[in-house]
Amino acid sequence: MPADLRKAHHALDKAVEKCYRKEKFAHDEARLSYLFECYQALEPIRRWGIEAKMRYFEAGFSVF
Repeated sequence: MPADLRKAHHALDKAVEKCYRKEKFAHDEARLSYLFECYQALEPIRRWGIEAKMRYFEAGFSVF
């Protein structure tokens, strides 16, 4: 991967970490897994509204 692209990916990873967690992800797979968990938790909210939103927060997720 070209150096400038690698640098851009690294900057994006840092931005994602700041948005979603206080601590750094251990590795790329942990970041991806967490983001998919967030997506799966948000999908019912899109479909069913406020009740699903409350379950999302009760599950410990804090970012929309």
